[in-house]
Amino acid sequence: MTDFNTAIKSKAETLTGHYQQVYEKLKDKIYDYTKRKGAKHMWIGIASRGLEGCRERWNDKYKDLGMTKMRALYQTSSDDYRKRLEALLIDWCAKHGYPIDNVVAGGGGGQGTPPYVVYVAFSY
Repeated sequence: MTDFNTAIKSKAETLTGHYQQVYEKLKDKIYDYTKRKGAKHMWIGIASRGLEGCRERWNDKYKDLGMTKMRALYQTSSDDYRKRLEALLIDWCAKHGYPIDNVVAGGGGGQGTPPYVVYVAFSY
């Protein structure tokens, strides 16, 4: 199983700003990370507390699912923005033939504390 420090690429660019302004660029990033390189499985999700929250999600879920990579795509202080962006990206991936395993946004967790992150976890 892949540990978080191996899975996350900390030097990867994490976008900020209004979610509608970064949506198109994030679709390109997701394509580059997953579909273009032949990913077999992927999840788009949200976490609170920045990379520490991503680490918890990795260790609680994605490591056991056999994911090998995770990228923090977007960071914001708005809980609403992260939830809206997560839903848009999941819907877009599902409609365009991506190997997405979660076809509905939201894992049912609490609001948590910022910074909030939208991420993609995937494996080849």
